[in-house]
Amino acid sequence: MNTAYELMDQLQGEGARLFARSALATDHSRVVRKVRRDRALRTSVLSLAGVAVAGAAAFGVANLGTAPLDPVATPSTPSDPFSPSPNPSTLRNSFTLSVWKQETIGDVARELASRFGVDQEVAMNALINALPPEANGSPEGWVAAGDHTFLEEQDPPHGLQNAADQLVGVHVQQLEAMGVPRDAWAQTVILASIIQQEAPAAYADQTGVARVLLNRVAADMPIMVESAPVRGLGLPTEAIGAFTPEVLDAAANPADGDWLYFLRTDDGNVRLFTTYEEFNAAVAVQ
Repeated sequence: MNTAYELMDQLQGEGARLFARSALATDHSRVVRKVRRDRALRTSVLSLAGVAVAGAAAFGVANLGTAPLDPVATPSTPSDPFSPSPNPSTLRNSFTLSVWKQETIGDVARELASRFGVDQEVAMNALINALPPEANGSPEGWVAAGDHTFLEEQDPPHGLQNAADQLVGVHVQQLEAMGVPRDAWAQTVILASIIQQEAPAAYADQTGVARVLLNRVAADMPIMVESAPVRGLGLPTEAIGAFTPEVLDAAANPADGDWLYFLRTDDGNVRLFTTYEEFNAAVAVQ
């Protein structure tokens, strides 16, 4: 019969084993998010592998006495860059890159270059190489805003390209999952980047803003939004910054309505209007 001390040693050993195999052992993204939170709002449900691994490990360690979860029980496959690695030593070499809402691709490339010790141009080329043909060679907007966790590799060039593929792959996989026609991918990405700037609050009616913008394009009206690069009768030829997966969903699934105007309120929400008279009256009293 095991003594109480032996049982305690077994329990502690099991807890240490699970924790060592999880991203919690070395992933400091929570601290990074807390320190840098004042820079920008970030997505809270981005389903990247590092976040999933950390959450599963935390739950497993907290429930060692009942049914502990094994966050690395399912082996990863080469075709799934977002799967957690089954190699605990690899997990200890992971790092997190944070992409802010509205951040430009130049800033993303600069951070990626710093992480891998290469020139910014090399990092930018890796991002361009990761693009689908529908992006027309322009990486702006094709990297999702949020926290991206990578596994460092021994071969820096190979690791850099894998990281670029993962960054771009978030939006690509989402577009495929939503069933957006490939010939509409570029417009959807461009539209989402504008929505992120015009209705950044997560609780704003982003699907309504998407419909307003599309209605104005269909009616050959100026876009007339505050985003500096957007001034003409139609959407710009490329995106204007990073956005979250939630905003991409709003761009791909706009609300139904005949609105032509929207007004952002002081609390970050938006109001939608069909006529200029309605819009002008709301502006006058805000």
